[in-house]
Amino acid sequence: MSAMESKQAPDLCFPIQSDETATSYVSRLSGYCGLGSPSDLSLDLGFRWQDFIRGDETCMLRLAQVTGITKETLLAQAIRTIARGRFLVSGHVCARGVFVRSRLRVCPRCLVADQEQNGRLGRYRRPIWQFTSVRSCPIHHVPLIALPAEKYTINNYDFLNQTEKHFGQIHQAANSDDSLAFTALEVYLAQRLKGQKANAFLDAMPIHLAMRLCEMLGFVLAFGPERMVSEASDADMSAAGEQGFQALKFGEEGLFRALDTLVSPISRRTVRHQKDFGAFFEWLRNASLGSEFENLKDKVRAYIFRNYPFREGDTVLGKPSPSPVVYSINGACRQLKMERQRMNRFLLETGEAVVDRTAQEVWLKDKISAAELERIKCEMSGRLSAEVAAQALRISIDLLTELRGAGHLAPVTDALDQRPKFRQAELEAIAAGLLSGVEDPAPVATDTVSLVSAAMRVRCRSVDIVELVQAGRLKTYDLGDEKNGFDRVGISLAELKTVLPPLEMAALPKGDAARRLHVTYQTIIYLAQHGMLTLQRLRNPKSRQFLAAVTETSLEQFESTFVTLGQLARLNCRASGPLKSHLEAKGICPAGVPAGISCYYDRYSTGFRLKQFGLTLPCVQGGH
Repeated sequence: MSAMESKQAPDLCFPIQSDETATSYVSRLSGYCGLGSPSDLSLDLGFRWQDFIRGDETCMLRLAQVTGITKETLLAQAIRTIARGRFLVSGHVCARGVFVRSRLRVCPRCLVADQEQNGRLGRYRRPIWQFTSVRSCPIHHVPLIALPAEKYTINNYDFLNQTEKHFGQIHQAANSDDSLAFTALEVYLAQRLKGQKANAFLDAMPIHLAMRLCEMLGFVLAFGPERMVSEASDADMSAAGEQGFQALKFGEEGLFRALDTLVSPISRRTVRHQKDFGAFFEWLRNASLGSEFENLKDKVRAYIFRNYPFREGDTVLGKPSPSPVVYSINGACRQLKMERQRMNRFLLETGEAVVDRTAQEVWLKDKISAAELERIKCEMSGRLSAEVAAQALRISIDLLTELRGAGHLAPVTDALDQRPKFRQAELEAIAAGLLSGVEDPAPVATDTVSLVSAAMRVRCRSVDIVELVQAGRLKTYDLGDEKNGFDRVGISLAELKTVLPPLEMAALPKGDAARRLHVTYQTIIYLAQHGMLTLQRLRNPKSRQFLAAVTETSLEQFESTFVTLGQLARLNCRASGPLKSHLEAKGICPAGVPAGISCYYDRYSTGFRLKQFGLTLPCVQGGH
């Protein structure tokens, strides 16, 4: 006769808690029936306790028939073995290692409260306690404790007897002041076990992968890449899970943002992803968590290839690198077959690199992308020497120099030979700009010649014609596709003569003005800068070149107001130095001027006294 038959048949309508594991229920039910262990109850019901632990549906069905509890209720909280190393928990597939089956982890305060409310049979096991990522109680916010393991693993599933055996330890822990907050990651796990969804990125992963990803990423974010996971405490891992979950709240973008914070500046010149990502990378490299894990590795691998200067074929996480996405300086030199010294100079010139004075090395400000490398290649190949640039525009070296001096061309100093080089695109732009809005076909009149020829015919600078065209004051004509550069730009001589200033000048060149006032050339510039003389852009009647001349009106106005020391000295046949000293001794001082500027005196304040000392003042030209 069985143990159950030897006693009065108990009422097996024993309630199960809504959040209780199936093995915990059988353990409590065996105590309710007065049996020594769940194994005895299982044998009485016709199945093996080991099969029930594995989540066998036949065992669940048999228990449901006896207790009146539905099979679905029992299966909902059971841990069912579905494959080697794979289990089904609350409808979620989990891998071994993310939860504890054969060891008991409990909240001491929950169990004490259970016993106070319902006696010893009230103590039951919550499914969430079994997950290794859960380290605190969601109700009491205290650390979970692990009960000592039994010699025979099967005995660890007898929850009622094990908690009875170690209740002293449980009671002591319940009275402890230790606390540990229930993290957002643990909240997410609890909600997900109930079927709720809160994070699309993590929800798409199996629970075991989502939890471990948060912990391993968060561990490196919180404690740096140098620290090992084996050195972490439960509190450390709890903080790591919290930080990782907060980062991954933004999904895949959050993952990449977190990785951005781990990439060191040294990555611009060398491959060091293993050191940057520390424990997170070691987990990716060594763990084996199914196809979803491979998808995660693919995303991280692609990120690494985008941010570290790998060579083609280098292996990361088991797969080779395709063609490089970013380059270090050395990698760019290899790709372009360029000397490092030239590349350094070019990158410093363009502001893409800086010099580390301490290490005496050139460092990139940012990595060189494949697109940037192609740009560098095109720019370096598009730089022309002065000779080649002049030939491309079909002009002389002198005209090229004039265009440069007038600011129409801005050469760069080549990184290799330190000589000025002209950008091909800029040369093409200036030639194309002269032909924009071109009158086509060219007029039949025979006075249409090339721009350079027109400058020679009317004796003006080619740069002056270029500026007239750019100002919209002179039309151009296309002389045909067979011509290139400036040779293709046609200019009508008749139109050019009408827009050029007249040859008669009501002004003097600055040199002639200096000789007229008997002052230095720099003095004329000084007087013009201070508004005492007026400069005007006119054409010299002799050379027909444009120049900045001093207007006759401003010269006459100056002479009517001032007299220069040079004029006094020449008119009175005196040396200017002694004359100046003599006048200063008499209390006649010139206007205040900087060193190097010729002296001049105010006619109205000093003219009468100058005449008293027997000095003759020059007459003002123009009848004043």
